Amino acid sequence: MDSKCCAGDEAKASQQNDTADAQPAMNSEAPMNEDIVKGSPAAGTEKKSKKHKEFTIKLNKREGGPRLGIDVDLMDGSYLLIDKINEGLVDTWNQEHPDMEVKANDHVMAVNGIRGDAQAMTEACKNNDKLEMLIKSE
Repeated sequence: MDSKCCAGDEAKASQQNDTADAQPAMNSEAPMNEDIVKGSPAAGTEKKSKKHKEFTIKLNKREGGPRLGIDVDLMDGSYLLIDKINEGLVDTWNQEHPDMEVKANDHVMAVNGIRGDAQAMTEACKNNDKLEMLIKSE
């Protein structure tokens, strides 16, 4: 599996050359703080079935704060498969929103309106202070 941390430095170094069309990179030396904004079922996107549920989480990053805290797999190319929840913003989200918990094996289907391109969604996680993430729970 090709696991990467959505906001990790290890992904930044290998991807700097192929991000010419991406948003400008932030100073990689300054750590980012991240705040939890709020979560709500996405308008028209919360779907409950026997296996799947979709919901939206909203997060704010701040300089000097915790990292996003998820390891993701880009293998599919159209979504981010969450491999692991680490200490960080998503873990704090989970503690505060147990009814909309983000778990390993969930799919990040969109980040800030970007869908269908795992690489672009990863870049959005790294380069934006405000994140709106559509999660598909398995």
